[in-house]
Amino acid sequence: MPTVPSLPRLPLLLSLLPLLAACAGTPEPESLPERGAERVATKVSQYVDRFGCMPGDFDPSGLAKPLPPGQPGEFIAGYHNHVEQDASCGTQISHAYNGVFGFNLDDLSGATIVSAELLIDHRETPQSVRVAGGNQCALSLLVASEHIDGGSGFGVVTGTPVQGAVKTLPQGVGATRLSVPVTAEVQQWVRNEHPNYGFVLAPPYGALAKNEDSCTGYWSKPRLHLQVIPAPAP
Repeated sequence: MPTVPSLPRLPLLLSLLPLLAACAGTPEPESLPERGAERVATKVSQYVDRFGCMPGDFDPSGLAKPLPPGQPGEFIAGYHNHVEQDASCGTQISHAYNGVFGFNLDDLSGATIVSAELLIDHRETPQSVRVAGGNQCALSLLVASEHIDGGSGFGVVTGTPVQGAVKTLPQGVGATRLSVPVTAEVQQWVRNEHPNYGFVLAPPYGALAKNEDSCTGYWSKPRLHLQVIPAPAP
């Protein structure tokens, strides 16, 4: 009786699938050059509260100004609270600094985003940090839900937290370079599942309710490191 050849086992066939796909021309991910932000800005909100004062006119334009803008290309994120006390009354002056930055991804329409990493540099300001305990110097990294010129509430540009374990960025001492995975967020932008208003570095909730607490930093060079599979040729 002739011998009937046995069929290859299923595990063997499965192990050959990646090789067969490669032979069929499946594209490999490409690592793109770092992509710098096309828009970078600071949105500053101011809150003034007077206490113990006699009734009368008050001109807030004469109060302390926001922090200096820093070096070219930098933006500020954090908060600054200060109380001016004189013989008759006191004035609390609070500023919230939201750093906002966005990336033009129009050229990636139809591409598959394999991975996206946000890189950003930071340096401390000369401003003293007078925060007792907690994590008040950590900034929330948000996906903006409105344009920088949108009229949201005081303190934070409207947004949702970045997905994953890392949702805050520390404001450490000295020059720092930080990296945050943002693959899911960039995928949503490229697939037009979310308007691309960019990212926000926002002060922590409740930070402006304290007196004489300040925690601000200058940030610069936000950029994306992308790995993509290009869109199929038409």
